[in-house]
Amino acid sequence: MYAQVEKPKENKNRAVVSSVAQKKNERQAFGFENNRPEAIAQRQIQNMRHEPVARQQYVANQTQIIQRAWTTRGVNTVLDKDTAGRNTITNLNDQGYEVKKFSGGTYNRQYYHDSGRTVIDGGLEQRRVNGWHNRGPKLIAIKNEHDKNLAASTLVHEVSHANQHQANEDDLGIGVAPYPDKKSKEYDAHIRQDYFNKAAGIPPKKPEFRNKDGSVNEDNIKAYVDRVYAVGAQARYYRNFPIVYNTIETIKPWPAISRATPMKMPTVGVPSAERLQEDMGKARSYDFQKSSDIQNK
Repeated sequence: MYAQVEKPKENKNRAVVSSVAQKKNERQAFGFENNRPEAIAQRQIQNMRHEPVARQQYVANQTQIIQRAWTTRGVNTVLDKDTAGRNTITNLNDQGYEVKKFSGGTYNRQYYHDSGRTVIDGGLEQRRVNGWHNRGPKLIAIKNEHDKNLAASTLVHEVSHANQHQANEDDLGIGVAPYPDKKSKEYDAHIRQDYFNKAAGIPPKKPEFRNKDGSVNEDNIKAYVDRVYAVGAQARYYRNFPIVYNTIETIKPWPAISRATPMKMPTVGVPSAERLQEDMGKARSYDFQKSSDIQNK
């Protein structure tokens, strides 16, 4: 939805006085604004030149974002900690998925009273996403600002959705689909994700996902999914609008885990000079004795 903003009426006396100045500044006001991300960031820094504290905080925040940004190599070191992580890469590539690294990631959700799309007043809310899965174009997206642990965990979750769709397609026409609705898919993806998190040493998404002994609490995970995906008695229907994001990088295929390490030569002690002389003496003595034996024969 676009909002129209009405321009306030200008005072006529002020308009006459300012007309000369307006004409004088017309040439200076005309131009094109560079709206590239790096240009916007540079202007923000320049605007903070009289606010050293604000500028330092902005630079610190940007530095943290850069440091958190994940790489495939870093994510693979986390995935390699568990079989589920290694299988994630195999399933991802075997099904022909592309992974998109993005920044931003917001979308609007509109709630309705009924399936006839009767809009609920105040029922529009903006949401943020960490990643998503789209079976049609075979796309998985992961937020650029994640560190390698969160990116690996998100990838396991989204590839679980890919596997669910594959399982449903394999069973098409044979029987009931193993994952017939959204909740069954989210139950499975969240539970698999937390089992991987536990194996990889990553904290749970929610503290209640773990029992006191550290084991995974599947019932609490399902209860969380019920809360998150419950719309309510008066708003059982909703529509998600397209996600707004910026593409940073596309990855296809996902690189295999590399365990190559530099070859280590066997450690051999270096003999001392005295030891070398002693060994050489023994060799000469052996050769002398051998030649003498031949001559005597």
